[in-house]
Amino acid sequence: MAFPVTDTTDQTGMVFVEKIEQNKYRMYNDTGATISQGDYIYFNGMIGVALQKALSTAYFDMQIDDMIEVQADDLVTGSDTFGTLYQQVYFNASDKAFGDSVGSGIPVGILSQVKDSNGTIKFFNVAKFFKIDGAKIYEWAITADATSGLTFDPGFSYKILDVVAISTATNASATVTLSDGTNAITNAIDIDTVDTRIAATTIDQTYRTISGTDVLTATTAGAADRCILLLTIEAV
Repeated sequence: MAFPVTDTTDQTGMVFVEKIEQNKYRMYNDTGATISQGDYIYFNGMIGVALQKALSTAYFDMQIDDMIEVQADDLVTGSDTFGTLYQQVYFNASDKAFGDSVGSGIPVGILSQVKDSNGTIKFFNVAKFFKIDGAKIYEWAITADATSGLTFDPGFSYKILDVVAISTATNASATVTLSDGTNAITNAIDIDTVDTRIAATTIDQTYRTISGTDVLTATTAGAADRCILLLTIEAV
């Protein structure tokens, strides 16, 4: 963090002030949860570091730099190769960690230094320059028995805008239903004919926002029912 510097060595007695780029921003915590000092946080469309602890409904300072350096401990396990320069970097808000694959979180930057021998990466903080929120499509393949439910977690809170199912197996009376873990979000979507594309006919406005303890869950009618789900979601 940089502060203005005064230079008192000038023999004329004049005082010079060095102008430093402002990277610290005053923010208001409306997340409903406590923010811890030193945490990486994705907040109101920006990625940065909280400079102090902030209880819900409290103000806090957030450091938002052009370039962010991340240590090995802050990378998502299993999504931490970071071997391609200028690839997308994702942030998982639940784990407060960074990943390198679609589904590991919300996109926040472009890799400027591949992972070195110490496990460190650097990336351009795209979120500082423009808000990256917006609708994105995720492909979720149901490739195993989902009669007891399979879950999807992109690493951030979101609302569901649209759901399309593409059947990958022919099974009589096959369906898939999405819920928040407790309450149904969609109707039972028919997936009984392979390669057939069917959109959800209902999306419950009460339950379509997935946040907190909610977990998006896909449940099929039969153990052999298979499909690809195309989820259009938007971060909230």
